[in-house]
Amino acid sequence: MKYPKLRKLQNLSGYLFQLINQGRLFEMNKREKNIWDKKVQVLTAKINKLETEIEKFKVNKFQRRRRPTEAQRISFLPHRSGSTMEDAGERVEKLLLKYQ
Repeated sequence: MKYPKLRKLQNLSGYLFQLINQGRLFEMNKREKNIWDKKVQVLTAKINKLETEIEKFKVNKFQRRRRPTEAQRISFLPHRSGSTMEDAGERVEKLLLKYQ
């Protein structure tokens, strides 16, 4: 999927993984530990936000691809040019009788 937010999510996840799992030669002092904790919190918040945006996009994409049912097409879209609402009603009635 060539979606820029997905690429950004992958980059942030990789950076967070590196930040958490990198080996250290020396212990961090209190100041460095606070800075490190803030970076982890900020990255985690950004990652969570991007994940929810991407999930919403995927759900909306799925919903946009849903096709209307035959009854919806017949009743709401004009079948022929010059058709009236009475013709649409008759087509709906025929359809309902067909599926009973």
